[in-house]
Amino acid sequence: MRKLFFTLTLVFAAGFVLSSCQKRQLTAEEVLACLDSLEMKLEWLDYRLAEESWELYTEGRSDSLEFYRELYDYVTSDRETFEHLRQAKQLLTDEADQRRRELAYSTLLLSRVEARRDIARLRDSLAVVDINYRAEFEGEKRSANFLYRTYRTDRSRIRREIAYRSWCSVGLELADGLERLFRLRNQQARQLGYNNFLAMVFAQQGFDPQEYLALLRQLDSLSERQYEAILDKAKGKLGLNDLEIWDLAYAYADINGEVDRYFPADSQLLYIKRSLKKIDFNLDKLPIYFDLDSREGKSQFAYAFPIKPPYDLRVLANVTDGLYSTRVLLHEIGHAVHFTHVAQDRPLFTNALSASWAEGMAQFIAALCDERSWLETYPYMSAEVIDRYIAAKQERDIIYLRTTLMRLYF
Repeated sequence: MRKLFFTLTLVFAAGFVLSSCQKRQLTAEEVLACLDSLEMKLEWLDYRLAEESWELYTEGRSDSLEFYRELYDYVTSDRETFEHLRQAKQLLTDEADQRRRELAYSTLLLSRVEARRDIARLRDSLAVVDINYRAEFEGEKRSANFLYRTYRTDRSRIRREIAYRSWCSVGLELADGLERLFRLRNQQARQLGYNNFLAMVFAQQGFDPQEYLALLRQLDSLSERQYEAILDKAKGKLGLNDLEIWDLAYAYADINGEVDRYFPADSQLLYIKRSLKKIDFNLDKLPIYFDLDSREGKSQFAYAFPIKPPYDLRVLANVTDGLYSTRVLLHEIGHAVHFTHVAQDRPLFTNALSASWAEGMAQFIAALCDERSWLETYPYMSAEVIDRYIAAKQERDIIYLRTTLMRLYF
């Protein structure tokens, strides 16, 4: 009953404030009233949606996600509010207010695509499939972590291939839905004056698609010769004329296996806590909650959830033995630590971190576990193993760059 009362209050308040924005001659005061009201509602809705998304990804289902999606759609799909924010650019003189209007307008613009009922439901249904999918391998349902490790380390080339194809098989489950999602998003984006949904997102983030593609081509060209040399080296090591992706990973199985022994699952968070405390990030005193145990119905991948930054951050991961698991966990903790140190007066600013900047911060923190001093100090790795690991890591970074380019081109 309290939820219903609050919801009705929110809806009526939205109607009242939005109707006040529907006068023909807008003033700066009216725009600010609209902006303040919208910001307040988005803050609360973002919080509720983050909580429901956490429930979906940790339990495989959410009772109220659709309810809050619809409420969010109602608030963000008002045409009058959208038009007034679009037209109000010249009315606001304060720099902070101009930035708030820009962020709010961008949110409403993207919502005109993402808030469409068929798009929202399809997107959420695909997330449920992704979370709950477990591929079959040798007659058993296996986790993504198991398949990832098998295709990279198993001595049998046949098993590696089967494990890799099983690891990718979720794509077959998602393909039709993703194709339909792309098509629906692009159709809606074209109605708003963009070539496609990607161009629309790029425009809101200040990216130029041509500059972006030029950067990809440059990275492609700069890494090609080194990559070819790495492939030739791997062919010689494995005695193969043609390499597949499950072979390329296996070429580093020996050093990866040695390194992984230094990272048992029950020690990884301890290593991370000790190392971050050394640079004044005490995880035991930060508002970060961890869900690290694998179970049925929980997402197999890792995410940081900014529930209510900087006061409530949550990290979801599935910790397994090995350095890869440590790096993934450190990456997501990097996101969470970043959010705990975002101090803004306005909710719109708190939630407006650039995706590129946020990922850069997380990668910067995750890179600690590739530093010689970190490997010596926390898992107590021997100097000889560190030398061989760093040499292999330099080659694997080129491989990672090339596979990332493939995904970005796609």
